[in-house]
Amino acid sequence: MRIVVAVLAGVLVAACNAVVTSTAVFGPDDAAGAAGLRDGVWTAGPDAKCRYSERAPITAWPDCASRLVIKGGQWMELKRDGARWSWDSTSILLAAGQPMIVQLYVPANTETAATFNYAGLEPTARDGQGRITAFTGWQVLCGPPPPDPAQGQPKRYGTLTPLPGLTMDASNDDCTTTSKEAIRNAALASRPWDRSPTTLHWVRDGAI
Repeated sequence: MRIVVAVLAGVLVAACNAVVTSTAVFGPDDAAGAAGLRDGVWTAGPDAKCRYSERAPITAWPDCASRLVIKGGQWMELKRDGARWSWDSTSILLAAGQPMIVQLYVPANTETAATFNYAGLEPTARDGQGRITAFTGWQVLCGPPPPDPAQGQPKRYGTLTPLPGLTMDASNDDCTTTSKEAIRNAALASRPWDRSPTTLHWVRDGAI
């Protein structure tokens, strides 16, 4: 199991059964034909349990809201710890194709080396210049989620049947590949397995 930066939701989540690579599979040439995400303030939702006015500055939004700012290849989440504010920044590359692929760079920490993680992205709205202003995103998985274990048996996190072109790691938690085609095919296959895909939408220009 690895900790991945799920900037689609603007939070840190524990993810398993995920495609993880040690080097970038997609590069600038893959992003060249992609319609970009509009820079500015983004958030998730709507959520009936988290009500607030999007017109207010993001520093006035409740902590249940996703405070995400997209600027070029950086996705930045504004977080609050008491009276202290801080930004968490993640480098991403948006690759063109069907579906579009978000390649997320996850820096090294004291426990793990730097990695790249992947999500599928489906635009749901664009502005007059063709920039994406809303989308649905989902994690690219190694294969169908494993069944729940029998009583008394240990839980398995990775799939029992990895998709073509994907190789499970030694722990059978995640998988890896060097193939763009394998990642894109896995993204297509993974969409029905995500019971709660992330939805994000653009709010306004600027960073606050």
